[in-house]
Amino acid sequence: MTQPIPYQRREVIGDCTLYLGDCLEVMPTLGKVDAVVTDPPWNMDYFADDAKTWGKYAEWLGALNDKYLEISSGPVVVFLSSKSIPYVSHKFQGWQPFAAVKNFSQMSASKDTIPNAFDIGFALMRGRYSGNGRNWWLCNTAGMLADRTGHPTPRTLDCMIASLRICEAGPGPILDPFMGSGTTGVACVKLGRKFIGIELDEGYFDIACKRIEDAYRQPDFFVDPPEPAEQVSMEYEAK
Repeated sequence: MTQPIPYQRREVIGDCTLYLGDCLEVMPTLGKVDAVVTDPPWNMDYFADDAKTWGKYAEWLGALNDKYLEISSGPVVVFLSSKSIPYVSHKFQGWQPFAAVKNFSQMSASKDTIPNAFDIGFALMRGRYSGNGRNWWLCNTAGMLADRTGHPTPRTLDCMIASLRICEAGPGPILDPFMGSGTTGVACVKLGRKFIGIELDEGYFDIACKRIEDAYRQPDFFVDPPEPAEQVSMEYEAK
């Protein structure tokens, strides 16, 4: 019996391979990666804000952590909203915390015009680590206005570049199983790294493809232009 293909589309852009599909179905087909760097969906629309449903969210995150550690031969970096920390921190015991702190001096615009501007994101890492002793850095919040992605809660590019530089990963691919608008992929392009991204929402997937293509077109002398994008489109066969 033919096995169902666990994605609807696959785009290969330079050293980046992007999958449109459910990460829980795609990840088991990938083999090992050198690091996982991701920002899972936050507990917003689909969970009520109370301890009981936060508990369900924590269990979901914990199950994902197990899968990340299975697939990664190196570091695993998971960004969390500061709001979730009291409810989910027990799922990250033994991990090394470090913080990406937004630059509040740049917040002249309103909360509604700078997505995610008033949140402090925490990354929790397990694996090889080369921090600077402070374990935090300042993110350029103004850059979120200059680089609007169409995603409601994008990470800033400087945040993801800093995260990748702190990770002591091998030369293999970096995986972001919740790719969103593709900022981790753009950071990998800027640093000359291989990237695998997975995204369930087709609109965000298309944004990520375009941003990564655009990143390759930038005049970074150490990054070779990509080969023409290869697209594999298949309808997902229900199991």
